[in-house]
Amino acid sequence: MNLDFSSLFKYLMAASIAVMSVSTLSKPNRPLVPSRLQAVLKGDHVEKKNIFISQTESREIKKEHNFIVAPGLYRGFIVFKNEQVTGYGVLLIDRVRTKDMATLFMMDAQKKVRQIEVLAFYEPPEYKPGIEWLSSIVEKKAHQVDGITGATLSANSIKKGMRTSLALSSFLSED
Repeated sequence: MNLDFSSLFKYLMAASIAVMSVSTLSKPNRPLVPSRLQAVLKGDHVEKKNIFISQTESREIKKEHNFIVAPGLYRGFIVFKNEQVTGYGVLLIDRVRTKDMATLFMMDAQKKVRQIEVLAFYEPPEYKPGIEWLSSIVEKKAHQVDGITGATLSANSIKKGMRTSLALSSFLSED
């Protein structure tokens, strides 16, 4: 397994965001990502799952989805309620312009994206996609969504992330 430094850095950044706590949530010391997944997807617990995409799997994804998912490590989540799967989550880190953005894609049990949240955004705030725009992309397919004036790179990153998260969701299904 050869991982380049960039892939390893993105994975480590995703892992740190996944375990950080936010005091504004209903239970102060709960990790941010599992809490958001439980709230949105109505679960009672969340399991983390590392997804490693090899060169071969990357080629298979390209054939199946007509979309390239770079080989590397990704962080996924499976949400349960009473031991039944209620949904999935994929946390992605992407370089927008010169800085990174961490985005959580939340999907129901049928793997339809239900909500997208930008958890960390290091570009200037005016480039950050707004909640209304994020809601509109959930209602449409990624290629049908218009860009954001002045935030084209952020919009493209979110659209690419949506396609990536849908492609990675097949690796989250119960074995």
